[in-house]
Amino acid sequence: MGTMGQSEPARLYTLDEARDLVSHLRPILAAVQIEHQQMQEEIEQLHQLPPGKRQNGLALGAAKREKRILELGESIREKLNEFEQRGIEVKDIQSGIVDFPSERDGRVVYLCWRIDEETITHWHDLDAGYMGRQPLDE
Repeated sequence: MGTMGQSEPARLYTLDEARDLVSHLRPILAAVQIEHQQMQEEIEQLHQLPPGKRQNGLALGAAKREKRILELGESIREKLNEFEQRGIEVKDIQSGIVDFPSERDGRVVYLCWRIDEETITHWHDLDAGYMGRQPLDE
């Protein structure tokens, strides 16, 4: 494997290939979003426990929350692995932004999809990010 950073992606997707994957990936990403939200809530609840109280009855509750946080984290990692193995990048879990490496005019770019979008309609340069999205002219 090459060095991390702007190395060549493992594979490039045509627009059709990426669009075909959207319907498969959408429910996985939606599940990740839900678990991510639950995990944030558990972490918040854990932080609200007074530090001195973790030794008594509340310690059991803290241990349960910690276990749940670990389980959620593991479940999220497993789901994100589905993207990773395909060389697809989840850029933002909360917003549901996903980038598919593709080729445009002889250079590598990202086809950019957001979970609330019906299909892929935008692309951006590797270093441009979501704010640099441009509509695909088909």
